[in-house]
Amino acid sequence: MSELLGDEPPSARRILVDQPRSDLMDRRRALIDGRYKLISFGDDRRFRLYDLDSSPWEAADITDDAPEVLERMKSAFAEEWRQVPEVEVLPGPPLKNAPFGRRW
Repeated sequence: MSELLGDEPPSARRILVDQPRSDLMDRRRALIDGRYKLISFGDDRRFRLYDLDSSPWEAADITDDAPEVLERMKSAFAEEWRQVPEVEVLPGPPLKNAPFGRRW
């Protein structure tokens, strides 16, 4: 905590973002690692990759242009999300694109 309050810059770390599935919108998750951001759609079936240094507003999807970075980010994404427990969304209407019986 002292690095956040003191004069030292914070250490680099990966950032996870989770936008859970709802009745109106499918699930979206993301990993930000340094200059790259990988966004996952649905149940990690589709991905988009952005270089935040060259496209901070995520205007240029580089998924097809950087296959090595994409694979590295997908691997880091899987590694990080394995550590996050799945939590059911209760109660409510059916969740958009959720497999039958799944509440996340």
